[in-house]
Amino acid sequence: MITELLKEYGVRKLNERIKYPKERHWPSDVAKCLRALVYQWRGETAQSPDGRLFFVFNDGELHHKVIVQQLEDTGRIAVVMKEAPLRDKEHNISGKLDALIKFNNKHYVLEIKSINRYGFEEIKRDGPKEDHTIQLQLYLHFVRILYQIDTQEGILLYKCKDTARFYDFIVAYNENVVQDFFGKLKVVEEHLSKGTLPERPYEITDWHCRYCDYKKVCWVGLAHKEIVDLSESELSAIIGELLDIKEKRKSLEEVEETLSKTIKEQLSQKNITIAQIGDYVIELREIIQRRLDTQKLTEHFKEQLEPFYKTTTSKRLDIKESG
Repeated sequence: MITELLKEYGVRKLNERIKYPKERHWPSDVAKCLRALVYQWRGETAQSPDGRLFFVFNDGELHHKVIVQQLEDTGRIAVVMKEAPLRDKEHNISGKLDALIKFNNKHYVLEIKSINRYGFEEIKRDGPKEDHTIQLQLYLHFVRILYQIDTQEGILLYKCKDTARFYDFIVAYNENVVQDFFGKLKVVEEHLSKGTLPERPYEITDWHCRYCDYKKVCWVGLAHKEIVDLSESELSAIIGELLDIKEKRKSLEEVEETLSKTIKEQLSQKNITIAQIGDYVIELREIIQRRLDTQKLTEHFKEQLEPFYKTTTSKRLDIKESG
């Protein structure tokens, strides 16, 4: 009863929030394919949005506001601007940044992303998501151009909504990334003026398409990969068992990380580097690791690195919640 009421409320609020056709570009457009942007600018009929997305957006905004306030409350970070509006008439872009902060006498543009535990483990393993990095680059650009503040770096801060853990990345300003995005906006405008559409960059089974408002109009009449229902298959039990194991493993990893951190802290406080407990010897050692910064390496050498890349093909099993 209440569930359905909230779903209807979410759909209504999304329809009030998202205007079709578009009137200006948004920094968040970096996550959309060019074809969807052309549909949106043309005012194509979009399918009714998933009301759940309103609560996802709303939860994210609440997390962001609280985190900025908490950073300010530490007494070590000065929040120079929060939710500052950005208006770029030249490129017809409008948006707002989460915050501009000052820490250790340096200005940083702060972009906050709240994600679930699976996404959190992914960014810890693979690094920040590309569209999040591009969005932060845009904010760095606009703070430099519109507010005349020489920000050389931004901070991409992730919060795991499930465990309240944080992870951050320092991102150096890169003008080339910004200009590349401006170039994509020109491509959108060219298609609008010619009445054409960009090629489809994804399969309908990709998450970009599954959550796109224009999935039906984009794929109407075309053959595509069909999603097979495995509900009655023997595979469904195996997949269910795998999901259960994955969930338990994540929980155990979190407990392991907490216990390990506690032991390290207590050994450090007692100035103990090696100790014995029963049949086990515990040693606290300082490890220094040096790794190549592949992002800086790629930016420095660019296409010169291409001959050194090795391409391999493998199959990856992805299990995601359906839209």
